[in-house]
Amino acid sequence: MTSDFMTLALATMIAESVARLQAWSTHATLDGSRTIRIVGMAMVELGVQHLVTTGLAMAALRWKGWYPKVGSGKQGVDGRQDYFA
Repeated sequence: MTSDFMTLALATMIAESVARLQAWSTHATLDGSRTIRIVGMAMVELGVQHLVTTGLAMAALRWKGWYPKVGSGKQGVDGRQDYFA
């Protein structure tokens, strides 16, 4: 699973960087430092987007009772049984 995630993350980063570099190259010439800066900005943006999306998804799952609450005292019960009984 980790290998699939890393492959998808790398492919997404490459695609986003290529799209940004193509858009930027129509306006100005690219040198090495500018290219590295654009790729770095794409990596930071994708990382922040991933963290925010994951956090919001976990909050929504916990709010709906599909994710176990920490310290609830119920081991192995996470709410999914209510929906798939």
